[in-house]
Order: sequence, then C-alpha cells, then structure tokens
Amino acid sequence: MAKKVLIVDDQAHVRNILDFNLKRFGYEIYVAADGETALKMANKESFDVILLDIMLPNMDGVEVLDIMRKTANPTPVIVVSAKGEQTDIIRALKAGARDYIVKPFNMEVLFQKIAKQIFSGDEPATKEPEIGVEDNIASKATQKLSSISMLIMNGNIDENDVKTLEEMMQSYFKLKQFSFVLDLSRVLDMRTLAIGKLVKLQQDIQKQNGSLKVYIPQEKLQITFKEANFYKNFQIFDKIDDLIKSLT
Repeated sequence: MAKKVLIVDDQAHVRNILDFNLKRFGYEIYVAADGETALKMANKESFDVILLDIMLPNMDGVEVLDIMRKTANPTPVIVVSAKGEQTDIIRALKAGARDYIVKPFNMEVLFQKIAKQIFSGDEPATKEPEIGVEDNIASKATQKLSSISMLIMNGNIDENDVKTLEEMMQSYFKLKQFSFVLDLSRVLDMRTLAIGKLVKLQQDIQKQNGSLKVYIPQEKLQITFKEANFYKNFQIFDKIDDLIKSLT
C-alpha cells in the first residue's frame, strides 16, 4: 500500500515539483498551501510523513507543529524551509519536527530523510526504499530526478548573490552533483552584471556535463534577461508544467 505524504508549502511550483518527484517513488501525495488547511487535513487523514514549510501565510510552520503536538498527532514532520539559521532549526525541532532540510535542497537527500522517518525509525536509511512500486522503483527516470538540486533566490539580486550561489554549487560539484533547477520566481530584480556571472556559472556547469534549468514566471524578469542578450544562454521556463516535463 502506498505511503501517504502531505506537502505543506505556500508556493505552488514547490508543491508541484515535490508532488511530481515523490509520485515517481510511488508515494500517495496530498498538498496544502497554508497551515490551517494542513491541520484540517491532518485531523481527517492519517499521513506517514508531513513535509512542512516554515514561512506560511497566517500561521507559520512552527505554530502548526505546536498545535499538532498539543492534539497528540504523532505524524513525523520534516521541515523543508529556506530559513536555515541555527535558531530556526532549533525552534522547529523543539516544537516537534523530526528532521529539518534547508532550501535549496538535493532531492536524493530529501528522499532519504522521508524514507528514514517512514521505514527506519531512528536508524539511517542505507538503501533505496521500496515505496509502493511493485517491480523496479529505481527506473532511469527516477534516478535522474533524485539527482536534481533545487536552488532558490529571492529579492534584489546582484553579482555578490550569484557568487554565493556559485560557492554553493561548487560543493555539489565535489559530490558529482551537476543538475540544477534555479527558481527565480521570488526575485524582484536582477542586475545585468549578476546575469553575466550566471552565464559564466552556466558554462562551468556545462563543462561538468551538467545542466541548469531556470524558472522565471514573471514577465518583467524575462524582459531583463532578454535586454541583456543572455536569454539564449539558459534553459528558461515560465510555466511549471513545462519545467516538470523537462525533468523526466
């Protein structure tokens, strides 16, 4: 019987990407865009694990955790959040989270954390979990999906932000991890010099036989890329469905 996962995130494209990837592993997926909806679903349905964002509208993820524990809901919760300060992590763990993963994250790491909570209790996951797929869970498509790292940028981006992104990607290179999805949906503006550095980063990834797919749904930022004559240098997607199809 397929294991049930509830994804709680206010960003539709994050929900969609997680939904798509986890279904490839045979999970039965449910989604919620806010804490109140998540609590109602958790009271009605029994889930095997909940993936919970912290920055949610009206009620943040830690408040959701507090209410779940007060109502004695035993469902394991893995926090998946862009808030990566030690104080954020400690706050969530004290509220009852079983684990914490910081955005951007590697899909394979997330899969292992989910498997650990569902199948291994406190023991580390040491092999590919068999999760509701009858014959061969590790198809080539699934292996490809699990090797993708999702990177998120937000606000006003300059060349220093891209330099930080490059340093982060270098750590993935050491792990032989070269496939990335760069989410720019929350970026307000991006300087031309920053886009130029991003082109250089894209070229470095290609030299490693890797790929960088960029998600830009906002028309204003698409125009910025086009005016800088860099649009052709990237695999750019403005629709989440097209991005997901390209990952298979």
